Formats: sequence, structure tokens, C-alpha cells
Amino acid sequence: MTLTAAVALQGSNSALSRFSYQVVALVNLVSPIITGTISFSGMWLWPDASKETLAGNLNISANLVVPPPPGELGGTLEPVGESSVTQVIGSATAAAVSVTYQIVGVPFGQVLQVTVDPDSMFTPTVPGQVIVSEQVSGPVQFTLTPSAPTQECDFVLTSVFEAR
Repeated sequence: MTLTAAVALQGSNSALSRFSYQVVALVNLVSPIITGTISFSGMWLWPDASKETLAGNLNISANLVVPPPPGELGGTLEPVGESSVTQVIGSATAAAVSVTYQIVGVPFGQVLQVTVDPDSMFTPTVPGQVIVSEQVSGPVQFTLTPSAPTQECDFVLTSVFEAR
């Protein structure tokens, strides 16, 4: 902000001893949010699966990426925020199902990574396979800021043969 004021004095004994001003600013606070879609085959879905059931069985989370201590490899993911399923498109009889989700309450200025871990509700149709999630859009790791408070990350669930 810049304040520019045109002031003038008149007379030989005139002086400006004080100057005051007031600023009233309206601010729109932004909340960080992560959204996305998880797509999978309808045959893996229970016929009565609600948004709440899917949220609990997909294990959607935003995670702080914590680097390893000096001299060590790896690092850890620490869950943050609160996830919810916002919409389910399709059913157990549909060829494909899409679930939209959102994660709120995540911090600004921290490196984040979204994970989706399907649990035993999702069972493969071929013995020896497991259901895994694969991120298909959006960055794997990202940082939210007040000027860029949102991120979209999409996933797909697929069945693969379990490594032995």
C-alpha cells in the first residue's frame, strides 16, 4: 500500500506537526483444500456402499512429507487434515465408479503428499491379485500457499498380481 497526500501550509509561522491516517482493509481468508477423483471398477464395490463407508475403506489422507534425519534414507509421511467423500458416481453394477473427495484442514507452506490405500472392501476378481492405487494426475508432492490454496490429485484403483 502507498499513501500519497498533497499538503500545503500558508503563512510564515505555519508548521505541520502531526499527520494521521486510517486504513480499512477487507480481507478474504482462503482455506487450503485438496480435491480429486478416485476411479475403479464397479465389481469391487459393495452394493450398499455409502459416501461414509467409502471414505472409511479408501483411507484417503494428506500427509506431511518428513525428511529423514541426516545420514539416513527414506523419510516418513505424517497424516494431516480431514478427508471426506463428497460424491459417488456409479454403483456395484456399473462398469466404472468414480468417487470425489476433499481434504480440509491441511497446512500452508509444508510439503504434502496424498495417499489412497484401499482396504479389504476392495477384493480382486482373480486369485493372487491385490488392489492398488495409482496417482494419475496432479503432482505427487506439492506445497499449498495462500496464493495457490488448492490442489487436485486423481487416482485409479487397479488389480495387479502380488509380488512374491
